[in-house]
Amino acid sequence: MEKEDYYETVANYSLSPNLENTEDSPPHPVQVAWSDKDMLAYNRCIFGSLTNYGLVTLHILRNSQWIVILNLSEEIIKLYEKDWDDHPSSPYDQFFTLKDRVSQVKSATICWSSKFGKVNGWYSYFLTGQTNGDILVWKIPSVVNEEFQSEPKYLCRFNVDLKRMCTLNWFSISPTKVVITVGDLKGIIKLYEVTLEPKDPDKFIVKYLLDIWPESDNISVKKVVCLGEGHNLRDKFFVAFKGNFLVVMSVSDDGALIDKTSRHMGGFNVVGCAHMNENSLMLTTQQGNMIKVKISKSCNDKIDLNVAEFKSNIDMSEKLCFGLVSSSNKMIWLMANSIYKPHDHLVLREPTNIVLFTMNSHSNPVAVLRNNPSKSLTTYWDCLELFRVFLTRGKEFQVGIKTESLSSLSMYELCCNLWKLTIRTKIESQENECPAEMKALLRSTEDAIFLKRAHQVLQKLLSADESTLTNEQIISFGLYYKWLKNYIDECHEKDKIVLQTLLNSLEKEVSFLASIPEEKCALCGENILLNIKYKLLS
Repeated sequence: MEKEDYYETVANYSLSPNLENTEDSPPHPVQVAWSDKDMLAYNRCIFGSLTNYGLVTLHILRNSQWIVILNLSEEIIKLYEKDWDDHPSSPYDQFFTLKDRVSQVKSATICWSSKFGKVNGWYSYFLTGQTNGDILVWKIPSVVNEEFQSEPKYLCRFNVDLKRMCTLNWFSISPTKVVITVGDLKGIIKLYEVTLEPKDPDKFIVKYLLDIWPESDNISVKKVVCLGEGHNLRDKFFVAFKGNFLVVMSVSDDGALIDKTSRHMGGFNVVGCAHMNENSLMLTTQQGNMIKVKISKSCNDKIDLNVAEFKSNIDMSEKLCFGLVSSSNKMIWLMANSIYKPHDHLVLREPTNIVLFTMNSHSNPVAVLRNNPSKSLTTYWDCLELFRVFLTRGKEFQVGIKTESLSSLSMYELCCNLWKLTIRTKIESQENECPAEMKALLRSTEDAIFLKRAHQVLQKLLSADESTLTNEQIISFGLYYKWLKNYIDECHEKDKIVLQTLLNSLEKEVSFLASIPEEKCALCGENILLNIKYKLLS
């Protein structure tokens, strides 16, 4: 037995049972992992957690309550139980057999893959690293049923010969090529290549590449991230955080180590990192130092590190930092810190605080919204929130509300207008009476959005198969049709021609529009009449 194993055995099996009033340490999460979005309805994610006892569970959030949808540790026990046939007779053999079986079923680290498949058929791979050195691969389908249950499928397992794994990461290099990094408490980092077959999602081929950091320096691997553009392995940088050291490695496409370098970051351990762009990271140490690291390659494939410390107005005197994250567009940053003040032979601690702040280089939400290439507000929530905060605090900058012909604006421009107008109207109403012109523009923007949306929906109806439509879809299409027919006289002349052509086509080709059921009021049960018109401002 190794020295650490001997001490652990003595403490667990000899000392603790003989102490009176001793209580087992309560289970608590030591590692968490989020799946990609869409693994749950409405772009939501599945949450995986690992406790200090090695228990792995998957959760979803429903009605503000966390629900366990899968206890994966039960499946792991069933998997290994198939090989538990021997029953040793001597107490010595029984002890070591029990210890081996515990190391098989106890998980040490977890990670998700990116999502694969198609809409309503997404799936992801979930990897668990066991304390015996095995890595188990599970296929987890998206949760689409009302019972919120997930049926995992075991695919394979492979041994990495690391008994103290602490990090496990999945990095997609190309649609069919993936690499997995495994780090342990002794500081070793191994790299594996995974080949996926899109037509056969159950085919999972793993190939060992190399130990990208083979030195057992007893500095545990805190985290590993992958940077770099391109779809080749040689275009990537593998960045690992080991204590207060930053380690960067580069690998060729055939799995050979090109170069590696390390940098002492000073102070205490590196406790948090966030991506700035494809080749840059923002790091923070336990002392609260914020450091930007830019990684590049020289002409002879040598790794170059450009390290610069950022100045911050966050008070970190007598405090320790525990982590750093940023929103998707780098508009909002979060730092976790807490009081850590030695006093005599004691240490004063307080509950952890979350500090929200912005970077000077990423603090113009209007410019980001204006240049948004996706033309969608779904992933730009941080820009919208920062815009609201700035206006609430009275910050003056070019808001960019468009007041020209609303019919000429795209749906994205209309949605941006609506968000900006809503915030401005709310702020104006709190201070004094909101101008009537702003209220009128807000109302006309809402109508213009609905008008454009109705046109898009009814345009799809022309090519839809009526026999496949549900009763709810028929009512929805009918309401859009009635609304357009009722308001077409108030539209801009150019829009009126387009909409009238659409309505004429619908009347000729869609049969159920002649007998649309009336919309009922949920309170009184009477029909809702569309006889109130709002003028659409052009």
